[in-house]
Amino acid sequence: MTGRHHFLLLTYPIHSHTNPVLRLATRLIRLGVRVTVATSASGCRRLISTTPPHEDLTFVEFPDNYAKGFSADGEEDDPVKLEIRWSCSETLSRVISTSRADGCPITCLVYTPTVPWVMGVAHELPVPSFLLWTQPATVLVIFYRFFFGYGDAIKAMFGKSSDCSAVSSIQLPGLPLTLKASDFPTFMRPVNLHHPWGINLFEEQSKWIAAQEKPSVLVNTFESLEPEALKAVKELNLIPIGPLIPPQLVNGEDSSVADGPPAEEEDYVRWLNSKPNASVVYVSFGSIWNLASEQTEELARALVQAGRPFLWVIKASAPQEGNQEEEQKKDDAQISCMTELEQLGLIVPWCNQVAVLSHPSVGCFVTHCGWNSTLESLAAGVPTVGIPIWVEQTTNAKLVEDYWKSGVRARANENDLVETDEIRRCVDLVMADETFKRNALKWRGLAFEAAKGDGPADDNLRQFVSELDASL
Repeated sequence: MTGRHHFLLLTYPIHSHTNPVLRLATRLIRLGVRVTVATSASGCRRLISTTPPHEDLTFVEFPDNYAKGFSADGEEDDPVKLEIRWSCSETLSRVISTSRADGCPITCLVYTPTVPWVMGVAHELPVPSFLLWTQPATVLVIFYRFFFGYGDAIKAMFGKSSDCSAVSSIQLPGLPLTLKASDFPTFMRPVNLHHPWGINLFEEQSKWIAAQEKPSVLVNTFESLEPEALKAVKELNLIPIGPLIPPQLVNGEDSSVADGPPAEEEDYVRWLNSKPNASVVYVSFGSIWNLASEQTEELARALVQAGRPFLWVIKASAPQEGNQEEEQKKDDAQISCMTELEQLGLIVPWCNQVAVLSHPSVGCFVTHCGWNSTLESLAAGVPTVGIPIWVEQTTNAKLVEDYWKSGVRARANENDLVETDEIRRCVDLVMADETFKRNALKWRGLAFEAAKGDGPADDNLRQFVSELDASL
């Protein structure tokens, strides 16, 4: 059935996209599908260097300006942006044409968000194409409602200045929660300080999808996690194929290639081994952002005042000459209470997050609420304190606190700063209240049931591939 399929997985070159794409590739290969992964040249080199070779897995490079074509500020008709889009479209067309000439044609194109030009190329060639939504289904529904029917109502909640303190709320059709301005993705704010181009990309992508007759969208979630959202938009066929998480969180296997090298011999693992069960506060804000210096200081003071052992990932600034250790020292020196911090915990520039969340000494995760981190915390059964920064992290924090009830969201003040006392309050609450741990463990069990071999995620993916057979 599936031996003749060749999937091209095209991903935006950041960890929050490439990690689930690699996990999807692994599962497709298990179904007998040949897979080609395409991303920027630098991203491709990174993936190749960390991915064991497989006869059914290949990689294709796009120019490194690939990402700039849809992330540069400026107008949509900017000549540079248009040139980059044209170049990327030409590269994609060439990849698909070459596969046909080589006798192994691309039979399906799967792409992650923020690359809307892909759909035009797929339509022209033509090749069946499908979006892999790398955020929760709830966020997909929110974007859909924003562009089709509820945009004015949502914008009105912010006023003209992107004020998120308003107490008014709205309930969108099909979703089980009422949402305040602070719960919506940051791209929807009238004044979007983080990448104002973002909303235009999501709008372009949404219009392409809406132009099709009930298109299928692959979603990195699972049925029991978002049952209402998956059925909220009758115009879309949302297919839950998640959680696309490392196998270590499902069956105890070594972490996948997407998550870095094994962690058993790392110093931070030995440090965790020395701590009591559920005693450590793990702090990490993902692979893209470091907190602003003022927010870092507030968090540092909160950890000192909480008096609990902690493991804190602070990414080193980009080194001038490759000396990451020296840059890390410079970053650490900016924290005024570093001496007190070092007496309580451990600060590292990187760690294997899966290994840390799986460690019995970890009792709480202070997180930006990126979707990969949120899924991993749920699958590991670790309660969270959310300090969301941008995009859909605000909505993820809302779901964690009010729907899944596996953590809390720390509230920012009028200057968008989460203060020391608030962070400490949230950490103390989550560490002390067993309700959060019970709920987190419940979701761990449900995530395991969804992701296990021949579970619902595999069944849905297998059916998706089978239906492609019927259309060829």
